[in-house]
Formats: sequence, C-alpha cells, structure tokens
Amino acid sequence: MEHKEPGRLAPLLAMALFGLMLACVLGLMALGSGLYGSVTRSMTANNAARASLRYLTTSVRAADTASGLRLEEGPEGVMLVLEEPSTGYETRIYLWEGQLVEEYTATGSDTAPENAQPVCACTRFEAKRSGQLLELTTDQGTARVALRCGEGD
Repeated sequence: MEHKEPGRLAPLLAMALFGLMLACVLGLMALGSGLYGSVTRSMTANNAARASLRYLTTSVRAADTASGLRLEEGPEGVMLVLEEPSTGYETRIYLWEGQLVEEYTATGSDTAPENAQPVCACTRFEAKRSGQLLELTTDQGTARVALRCGEGD
C-alpha cells in the first residue's frame, strides 16, 4: 500500500479559501461604506433643502397675530414682514444676491440688505396670501401655512 502525503495541498487550499473570504469581506465593506456615504450626503442635502421652508413656517407661526404679518415689495421681489407691535421692531425676510436673508430692524425704517443675516442660499422666494392661507415658495418647494390671526384677534 502506497501512502500519499496530503499535507502539501491542504495548507495551500486553506490559504486560498482564506484569501477569497478576506477579499469578499473587504469588497462588502467598501460597498457598504460607499452606500453609507451616499445616503448620508442625500439626507444632509434633503435637510438643508427643507431648512428654508421650516424656518419660514416657524417664523410665520411665531408672528401670527392680527397686525403681525404683511407682504411688501423687497429689494428683489416680495418681502415677508413679521412685525412685533409691542417692541416697535420687525423682521423682514427677502431675497438678496442669491440668499434668503433676515433683517431685524425698527418698524418703518428703510430696508438695508447689507445689515441682513443670510438664512440660506436661495434664488427664488415667493409669498402669496389668500385669506387665512399663506403660501411660501423657495427653491426647495412650497409650504402652506394656515394663519390663525383672524381667530379671536
């Protein structure tokens, strides 16, 4: 009886199998990290896109009083004016040089875009009021706010 030595082939086969498994694991890790990065960038862009509309609707709801909200002509289109009657100040929101800006100033003063604080990059801002519904549109979409200022004021 002749006896063959199985010891030579077994370690090579084990190393080849280990190398194949290692390559698969590394490939899956690379694929997973790429997908994770893509999803994270998409979520960040989505949140940034909605930030201007969230800011606008929150600001409108905070100033929702009988005389606290009006639309005027701004430097580059419509300007949303949120007045604080008890303080004599108002917040003006409008477009200026590719930015949606916010200017906090004394009621009745001239608009001074150089003093305004940028809210976000934006090339489109529209505001339309129809009764108790205010429609706000930016690059990111449209938000509708049901005003309560007619109720009990």
